Amino acid sequence: MQKNVEVSEKNEEISKILLQVVDELKIVCHNLESELNQF
Repeated sequence: MQKNVEVSEKNEEISKILLQVVDELKIVCHNLESELNQF
């Protein structure tokens, strides 16, 4: 049981990090589109 708790905590951390990465990627993609549209 203890191990399950540790795993779920790790999963939550990973999920948070992934969400942040996705947000960053969205911003990067948006910036790239803006750059491309200037050509």
